[in-house]
Amino acid sequence: MKLFKSKSIIISLLLLIFCFTFCKKNKEEKIPEKQLVTYYPKHTFRDSIQEKWKDKRLTYMDIYYVHKGEEYPTGEEIDFTDLAEPEKEEFIAHTLSSQKNGFLHRNQIQIIQPKGERKLIVSKSKEIGFTEDDGRDSSFDSLEKLDVLPTFPSCDKNDKECFLKGVEKHFFKHFNKKIITELNLPKGNLNIKLGFTVNNNGFIVYAAADAPKRPLVLELVRVINLLPKMQPAELNGEKVAVKYTIPITILVE
Repeated sequence: MKLFKSKSIIISLLLLIFCFTFCKKNKEEKIPEKQLVTYYPKHTFRDSIQEKWKDKRLTYMDIYYVHKGEEYPTGEEIDFTDLAEPEKEEFIAHTLSSQKNGFLHRNQIQIIQPKGERKLIVSKSKEIGFTEDDGRDSSFDSLEKLDVLPTFPSCDKNDKECFLKGVEKHFFKHFNKKIITELNLPKGNLNIKLGFTVNNNGFIVYAAADAPKRPLVLELVRVINLLPKMQPAELNGEKVAVKYTIPITILVE
């Protein structure tokens, strides 16, 4: 009798596990159909973009840009891990588009599910560490205009080569190489770009990266944010902010 009960319990547990796995798999495989992408808020894009320039892509999610003074759309926030695989690929492809006006920048991204509507990839330009009067508007991307360049700790003033070597040494010291193996990237040289601004107080802000996989981008941004405080740049006796885009090559073995 005890043996019979034990077998019954085991069978019941197996059925529960099967049901849980099957139901979870069905839930993950429930993917919405692709539709013509819509950009929100509609009033912003309806009149500003000519019909011939409007995006004709079929996508799983729509795009929402939060402009200054506007609120985020209402709805349930969705975690990236809860997306179906095709949705994840679409999200990664969108968020890796980090070039704007010729320099790297970083967006604050959310996935919102409005009630009864398609999921939205919500994007808002994110200011990290800047205040209104700390030199953002006077950020330079040309070092030749400056009287004093940003100085990496332990480097001499205006030593550009020492600055770049300091950033490179910092990168390879703190970069988690395991992520390269985990992402199964093609062997050979992997060229990436690191973007950041040394603001007029010497702090690293607007960390950004251009790389082929979002997990790698996040790791690169983490490493950039670990850079030490610099001696800020100067122009006409005033401290100013300076933008940097630095190429790095990683050997994938």
